[in-house]
Amino acid sequence: MKFLFRTPIAILLTILSLFLLFAFFQYRHFDVQIGPLFVSPHRVLAQLATLLFVAIFLCSALLVGLSLVRRYNLFSQWSATELLVAVGVGLSAYIMVSFLLATLGGYGKLLAWILILLPIIVRVDLLGAFFKRCMHALKGALEAGPRLHVVFIGILCLVLLPTFIATLTPPNHWDELVYQLTIPKEYVHAGGFVRMDYLVYFDAPHNVNLLYTFCLLAANDIAARLLHFCLGILSAVALFVICKRFYDTTSGWIAALIFLSTPIVITELKAALADLGMTFFFLLSMYMILIWIEEQRRGLIVLAGVFCGMMLGCKYPAVYGLLALLVMLIAGPILGQRLATSSVKRVTPPVHGLVIFCSLSVLLLLPWLIKNSVLTGNPVYPNLYWLFDGRDWSPALAKHLSIWLQSMGMGKGIGDFLLLPWRMTVYGWYTYDRFAGIITPFFFFPLVLIPFALRRVRLTLFLLLGAITYLACWFLGSQQVRFFIPGLALLSIVAGSLIARCFGPEGYFKGPLAIVLVYAIIAAVSLLIDPRDLSFLGQNLGVAIGHDDKAEFLQQTCSVDIQPMVEYSNANLPKDAKILMLFENRGYYLERDYIADGTFEVSRIAQMIATAESPEALYAQLKQKGITHLLINTVYWNNYSGEFIRRFFPAFEAKLAQFKEHYLEEVAKKRWAILYRINPS
Repeated sequence: MKFLFRTPIAILLTILSLFLLFAFFQYRHFDVQIGPLFVSPHRVLAQLATLLFVAIFLCSALLVGLSLVRRYNLFSQWSATELLVAVGVGLSAYIMVSFLLATLGGYGKLLAWILILLPIIVRVDLLGAFFKRCMHALKGALEAGPRLHVVFIGILCLVLLPTFIATLTPPNHWDELVYQLTIPKEYVHAGGFVRMDYLVYFDAPHNVNLLYTFCLLAANDIAARLLHFCLGILSAVALFVICKRFYDTTSGWIAALIFLSTPIVITELKAALADLGMTFFFLLSMYMILIWIEEQRRGLIVLAGVFCGMMLGCKYPAVYGLLALLVMLIAGPILGQRLATSSVKRVTPPVHGLVIFCSLSVLLLLPWLIKNSVLTGNPVYPNLYWLFDGRDWSPALAKHLSIWLQSMGMGKGIGDFLLLPWRMTVYGWYTYDRFAGIITPFFFFPLVLIPFALRRVRLTLFLLLGAITYLACWFLGSQQVRFFIPGLALLSIVAGSLIARCFGPEGYFKGPLAIVLVYAIIAAVSLLIDPRDLSFLGQNLGVAIGHDDKAEFLQQTCSVDIQPMVEYSNANLPKDAKILMLFENRGYYLERDYIADGTFEVSRIAQMIATAESPEALYAQLKQKGITHLLINTVYWNNYSGEFIRRFFPAFEAKLAQFKEHYLEEVAKKRWAILYRINPS
């Protein structure tokens, strides 16, 4: 294997493999089907090429990060901490570059490939050294013989294999089709930043989505899903590294397994969303704060601020994480001079660190605030309307949005907060009145073991304080459990350390059988609570390897009620058609221009229709916007949107009925979706 790491041959092999990968994606529409095979060779090769692309992209991020981090000599070379931080720094650099390109209108396929390949070509020596370290570590693990970590990896693979296969399917998660992939798709199409009127999600910060632009430019949308999957795995790796440093290895294994086997995390892993990226940056920031409290080196608090800024740029709910980190940063010296083993004899007050941390966090969020101010007049559009106002917004819409957000979950009183652990664990489900997600009992129930946590109890309480702060902020906001995933990560560390205290090598119930039993129970509970990926394994595998048709798959998944109409519109409407979508906003697969807004939360389109003076006036507004067709999803009007719209815009139904009578001609009806042509005659 040594010849592989000699520089000339390494360069040659790297260039050859990258050329083949680039060629594949350049001509990936050339299909080869060999007889009635169960497996489509082209589809399998496409999936392998996508996996290779994501691996190359992460390697490039690692090399960029290593080149920057090693300038300041903060960590031991090739340590797990250095590698983890380097990946975070590299991804942050790519986010900043993507933002700059979007601002300048400079997106392009060739430039994306250059930016991805350049670090590998320039630092191929560093890449070779990295692979040598990996091979050495793998060889050491094999020579050491069977260990408990092998059992852990096997159980984890059992849990994640169905999820990984689901990740290889075409995008079908609701948020992917509405904005998570639509945003980078529109940016790539326009060559830079573009505002999609009426869809408020376009005005939120979306750092993770900027990473997806590289995937769409250089590969495909499945690469974006795989990248988010990897961000979830990296979050679990961060949990392991943190636990190993401050507790022990067993705590790390358990914390990672608890986190990755949680149904809401599994749901996130298989889609191109943003929450796991936010969680990854949150954990990195928290980890840097922990080390800074011990070592008091300025570079560590700088990194903490950088990662916090990246987290804040992922989405608005990341502000919960900022508040939790601030509480932890202030409380660290108060809870104890040393949270774990440290050579520092005295911890200085955190004022200096707070200034650096907050300054960098705000500085890295500032570009998004400026962008929103320029495009909408409100830096946090559409939030804080009473303070900043905002383009095309109104007091009625602001009130509507606030009431909708506050309606989620199971109450806002003190008693409701105290009952949160029980309710989230027992009553959680995929509806807004039940937190819109499921967690396992392993986040809150292990807290009863705190009296037994005699080892590093201050650190446990410190992490628990951060989790409670995050929970309180989340409780006062929109109670969707996916917004609490960073808090779940903190609770994973606490739960892992407490369980390891009882069942680990130094616990009260020692022995390999006990810890294997813990691994198995955690995995089994996850699969029993939400076995959907197992039940759809055959369907997901069929489309992933090319046996089943993509269109048929999409019609059988979450887009079942809209995909037939999307396909009809793509096939039959003229290229210059523009569709106004009512009670529907999943437009990712739509190949015609369209306008859509919130399906559940708030509707500016409903306000426009309700406030129109006459059908003629409404027709004039739509004509000015270039609207030629109207698409209505009746199932969401009847089951979800109708109640709120009748409450805030009581004239809406009558105005729409009048307009329909005078101007709308039904073109097609597919399941619950009806397509109308706007016909003034």
